[in-house]
Amino acid sequence: MREPNLRTSRLAIAGGLVAALALAGGGFLLGRSTSPRPDSAPPPAIQPAPPTPAAQPEPPHILGRADLLALAAKAADAAASGQALPTGLQGKRFDLVLPFGCAGPAAADSAAPVRWRYDAAQQTLRVHVAPARWSPADWGLAPDKGGNGTSGEGDADADAKAGGAAGQARLEGFWIERPWSSAETCPPVPAVPAASDGAPPLPTEQTLALAQWRSEPGRTDTARAGRAYDLVKRLAPDAAPGPKGLRIRLIGRVARLPDGGSLRCTQAAGPDQRPVCLLAIALDEVRIENPADGAVLGTWAESIVQP
Repeated sequence: MREPNLRTSRLAIAGGLVAALALAGGGFLLGRSTSPRPDSAPPPAIQPAPPTPAAQPEPPHILGRADLLALAAKAADAAASGQALPTGLQGKRFDLVLPFGCAGPAAADSAAPVRWRYDAAQQTLRVHVAPARWSPADWGLAPDKGGNGTSGEGDADADAKAGGAAGQARLEGFWIERPWSSAETCPPVPAVPAASDGAPPLPTEQTLALAQWRSEPGRTDTARAGRAYDLVKRLAPDAAPGPKGLRIRLIGRVARLPDGGSLRCTQAAGPDQRPVCLLAIALDEVRIENPADGAVLGTWAESIVQP
């Protein structure tokens, strides 16, 4: 028998190692190929779209000066054309600003129905706002029992001059001055005064009035019926009214007249006259404000009974 030498022993050992490595590698590959594979990753979940929020109803539009003037123009056109006046107005809200006192403070003895005066020595502001008055007959409605008409220009405290004795049906309210302008401020003062040739100025055109119906005898519409809005308030000189005058703010809703409509237009001078229209209202609040700083100088609550 041949004895193994060093060289053959090394070859044998190396061969054994190679065989062991080959066997181990084959087993690894075999085990990997036969082992169960993990499931593939699931597709990402589809998130449902967020629900569309329900459409919120738009708040009701509050009528302003420009809206009321546009409504008056439409009513005047309809009246002049013999067409039906706009309807469906009852209950609509409005917020109307009426500037006044644009020419400055009134004289101490002034009897103007709408006026203000500031006493610098006493630092006191005095304001007087008297609603205009009309009899129902002035607007082609059933005449009042006293039969006394009125132009609506008198002081509301002078009952006998403004539509008959107390307790008779009447209308109380305000003209919209300068109805050709939607501006809620006093007009700018012209740099150069208009030349005067001695002729009297033309009367101011008044074509739209807002009025509350004051009911028949035996009923009280409001605690303020027949009374002016009077205000006496202490104000420092720097808070006194300036070139912008003051303003009345009327807040309320469109109402109806006894004939069921909200608008009434007349042409007392004939078809060549621009129709003059009245809008029935129910006032919730009356304010007097200083446009210079927006301060509310006085507030009166109203609650009127509908005819």
